[in-house]
Amino acid sequence: MRKIAGYWTGHIDGSVGEAVLRIAPVLAVFHWALVTSVDSLTDLRQWKTLGKVVQHREYVGTALLISPSDVVELAKAGDFSGFDEVWFLRGRPTESPPQGVYLVGPFDVATDDITGAIAWMKAQGAGLALGDGIGLNYITTTESTATTIEEPRAPTAWRG
Repeated sequence: MRKIAGYWTGHIDGSVGEAVLRIAPVLAVFHWALVTSVDSLTDLRQWKTLGKVVQHREYVGTALLISPSDVVELAKAGDFSGFDEVWFLRGRPTESPPQGVYLVGPFDVATDDITGAIAWMKAQGAGLALGDGIGLNYITTTESTATTIEEPRAPTAWRG
């Protein structure tokens, strides 16, 4: 975990779905979730199974705008399976992250340039971003959220 320009960032083993379920109570401070990638799909208007969990949705360009509680329900349903990206905001976003700003793998916030992501987050009022694919990337405005994301997880049972 490191602090850059007032944001806490990290890259750990994990996934967007796991992180969302871990920090679900924290998500209540946000009013919007902007989903920009699901299983590498970046035009979320094409997400076929979305209607099973999310009834109300809007789009910002090709990104899906839903409530944070809907993101939790999608995580519970197992809809985040890798190469997923979600940005959590207090206010309604006016635009999606610009071309070249993303957190899905192979991007790594520990080694790659995140100034574009932080600039977009500041401009849009985003307080948390999660992206996975090759580990989990996160950027957040609070150290406590970063600490919760990084807490050791119980090992999963071997299913041989």
